[in-house]
Amino acid sequence: MLEGPLDGAAGVPGVHGVVLAQRGVKVATFVRTEEQAAAARGVYDASGAGGHAQIGLAKDPIPWSALPQSDMVLAYQSLPQVGDWRAYLGHLASLTRKVLVVAVANADRWMTRATRVLGRLQQTGEDDTPEVWALGRVRDHAYFEGPWWHKSLRETPTRWSRRLGHFHAFVVDVRPRTPQARRRLQQA
Repeated sequence: MLEGPLDGAAGVPGVHGVVLAQRGVKVATFVRTEEQAAAARGVYDASGAGGHAQIGLAKDPIPWSALPQSDMVLAYQSLPQVGDWRAYLGHLASLTRKVLVVAVANADRWMTRATRVLGRLQQTGEDDTPEVWALGRVRDHAYFEGPWWHKSLRETPTRWSRRLGHFHAFVVDVRPRTPQARRRLQQA
């Protein structure tokens, strides 16, 4: 698993792969500062997964050619941190052998929609919903909340998840499409 090089986590960036590392999966995490790297190492070591985690630095400009290819790549709330998020996703997809996971703020959340309406009134609103469907086949799409709300959102009926979930994630299979799937995509 490759995580980073940008992370918009409210807490310690670069630690979304801890559970996988605990299960023996090799995790490569790239963060922006030495302080973030030290904090991430501390979390991995405290969880007993430090032996399966490589923590590195990726400063500006992002050294795309130095980042490892991986079966799974995670982009967690990183799109707001870059100017050209489409190019950023393209770079991440090029590092992905199987699955790209993109977690972003939920634009359909009631609070986000209210903020967007206010932004339009002030002429500052912008829609940055990622176009992940062009990168591959979206295998799954889920709404979720921050750690402090996990239990309550799990108990919320599915029809409300779209309006209450602070985030949503896309699981994109980037492996080559079949010829039939490519034709359907071109016709759409």
